Amino acid sequence: MRVFVETQRFNQIWLWVLIIALDTVFLTLFAKAVYYQLYLGIPIGNNPISNTGLILLSMFVILLLAGITLLLFFSRLHTRIENDGVSFKFNPFMGKWKNIPIVDIQHFEVKKFNPITEFGGWGYRKVSGKLLVNTSGNTALFIKTIQNQLIVIGTQFPDEVANTMQKLMNKKDNN
Repeated sequence: MRVFVETQRFNQIWLWVLIIALDTVFLTLFAKAVYYQLYLGIPIGNNPISNTGLILLSMFVILLLAGITLLLFFSRLHTRIENDGVSFKFNPFMGKWKNIPIVDIQHFEVKKFNPITEFGGWGYRKVSGKLLVNTSGNTALFIKTIQNQLIVIGTQFPDEVANTMQKLMNKKDNN
C-alpha cells in the first residue's frame, strides 16, 4: 500500500532561462556562420571549415542542444514510500525502480543539504559511495542502509516524508 508519492522535475526558472539563453546564443552563432559562409560567400575564420563541414557541424549542434533540452524537460524523479519500504526511479537515467526494503533501513533523516558542495549539483549522482537523486531544492531524505550505503532522495515535502518514514520505522521496530 502506498503511503506517500512524489514526482519531481527540473522546474527551476534560472535553469530554463539559462538553457534557453544558451540555445539561443549557439543557434544564432551557427545560423550567422551558415549565412555568412554559404549565402554571402564570406568564409568564417582564417582556416574556414568546408561548407559541408559547417552544415554537418551546425546540424550536430542543433541536435545536441535539442537533446539536452528534451532530456531535462522529460526527466522525472518518482518517489514512493510504501509499507514495505522506499522506492525511487529517475527517468530516463534509471530504467527500473530502486527499492529499499524497510528492513534494510538502518537510519533515516530528512534534512537540508547543499547539493552543489556535497554532490556537485542536482540530478543522478554517485559521489564517494553516496547516491543522490534530486531535481531541485536543498531538502532530502537521507537513508543509511544496513549495508552502510547512503541514499539521498530529494523531496519538496520534507515534513510529510519525515512523518511517513517515522511511522514506518516505528512499525518496523514494533514487529
